[in-house]
Amino acid sequence: MPSKLTTGPDRLQLQRTRGSGFKPGERVEIISSGLVPANAEVADALEVDEGT
Repeated sequence: MPSKLTTGPDRLQLQRTRGSGFKPGERVEIISSGLVPANAEVADALEVDEGT
């Protein structure tokens, strides 16, 4: 059975109480990353020009 995913609020609570947002034994893997132009919704949320 897969382990429970830790939600954003769970991580925030861990950060506040333990000084780290991770549980013992947890690890983070960045699978991929990249830059893409901001669509209208993202640009509005970030207060940047669309396409940047």
